[in-house]
Order: sequence, then C-alpha cells, then structure tokens
Amino acid sequence: MQLDKEFNPNFSLAIPILDPVFKDLFGSLKENCIALLNGLLLLPEGKKIKDLQYLNPEILGNEIKDKISRLDILARLDNGSLVNIEIQYNYQFHFEKRLLFYFSRIISSQLEQGANYRDLRPVYMVSIVNFVLYPNDNKYYRRLSVRDEDCSSITYMEVFTTHVFELPKYKKISNNAKNEREMWLSFLCNPESKVVKEFSMKHEILEKAYKRLEELSMNPSRREEYIQKLKEYSDLRTNIEGALDKGHAEGKAEGILEGKAESRKLTVLRMKAQGLPVSLISACTELSEEEINSLE
Repeated sequence: MQLDKEFNPNFSLAIPILDPVFKDLFGSLKENCIALLNGLLLLPEGKKIKDLQYLNPEILGNEIKDKISRLDILARLDNGSLVNIEIQYNYQFHFEKRLLFYFSRIISSQLEQGANYRDLRPVYMVSIVNFVLYPNDNKYYRRLSVRDEDCSSITYMEVFTTHVFELPKYKKISNNAKNEREMWLSFLCNPESKVVKEFSMKHEILEKAYKRLEELSMNPSRREEYIQKLKEYSDLRTNIEGALDKGHAEGKAEGILEGKAESRKLTVLRMKAQGLPVSLISACTELSEEEINSLE
C-alpha cells in the first residue's frame, strides 16, 4: 500500500473524508446518503435506491471476548439489502482483511438461532480510502465479488460485493469528472473545486451537501473537533511513516525482513517508541491491545 502524501491543515471548508465530517454529511442525512450511493455505484433507473434505514453501526460478537466491530455507516436499503460505508482517511494495515471481518459480522448478525439461511440478505461494502490499495494500475474503482476462477460470469456468492474507491488515483483525473460517480468523488476530494461548483448548479442534493458542509465548517465546536481529528491523523501518519522507514531500514540491516512477523513486531515497537497510544496502534495493525502490550 502507498500513502497519499497530500496534506493541508489550513482549510476553509472541513475535509469531507475525515470520518466525523463524513458521518455528519452522510451518516444522519438520509437524502445525502441515498444520492451518494446511487452516484458512486452508478445505479441505473429502476435499480436506484429510493429509501434506507440507518442501523446501529456497532456490531457485537457472540461472546464477550469477541472483537467489537464499529462501522462508519450501516444501513438497510429499501430492497432489504445491507450496505456498510467505510471512509478511511489514513493508511490502514490489513485493510482488506478488516473489510472481510466486517462483512462476516454483518452476515452473521442477520440470523438468529433457528433461522433459515435463505433469509440472508446481500451485503454491499462501499470503501472509500485516501491511500493506494492496489499500486499496480491506475484504476480508481473496483467492484469485487467471489467468482469462479475458470468462468468469471459465474458468481459464487451473490450475498457479497465490495466496491473500493482509491482517492489518490482519482485525484489525478478529477478535473475531467464526467458522471455522478466522479461528481461525488470530486466533492469528497476537493469540495471547493470548479468541477464541484459546476455540478452543484444542476444537482440539487450535491448543492445541499455543499451547504451543509459550509454550515458544519462555520460551527466553532464542530470545526475545532475536525481540526483536532486532522491533527491526530497527521501525527499518526507521520509516526507510521517514520516507524515504517526505520523498521525497513533496520530490518534490512539485521535481516529481520525475512520474517513477516518479525517485521511487523519491529514496526509496532517503533510506533510504541514514538509514544502512540496502544488503541491507535491496534487500529492500524489489527493486533489486539494484549498482543501489542506483550511485544518488547
């Protein structure tokens, strides 16, 4: 994975891809969320989402000791399907495994004991990431599902589809936005761009989302929260990059990189040495706090 290097702490409008801002824009305003999903997925007439119901984004495991899943936005669509929208501003270790874990929790939470498997509803994962997840090409959008390796037209599990949007790749072509998908991605990347202003003149919901962003940006308490979150992310990104650089350098010198476990251990130790909270290290590495505390 590659980090998106762009960072601007001095903004006039709040940054839509900061998770508290994104949730304020789309996690409680149903009209905005519906328009975002219809646009990002380019759903045709007849298949467009007309309504949704927000659900509790915190999914508990079956046992007390199980890891708690805290999703950004979870909603039930008008056709009964479930959608999980994840916004990720900073680099995230093992992001694909994290999505798979979230999917498994959402699927398993649908059925109570004795229920029939036919009642499982499809789950759509919509992941918007501010880093490069697939560095071997310039495709900013991917639709991923489980398919037959020899016959790609055969989908093995209709219940699982994930849509991934890599914002750093999209930013390279954002001046040429040509449809609603790219309109919304432009809004998320740079709401003050000329492209967004032109689209907002003919798209009512985008105009409303922009005005809502202005209101949030002018609210002193919300703005301070956003600035603190941005500073937290910036500090975390700096420390992660420093830890990775030092870990790779020392790993090469000592031959540690030959073992993935040792390489990750060294990265964790560097992050601890930088004074990062264990909770943040856990969020970035997918290691439990107990595992992190045991590393010395």
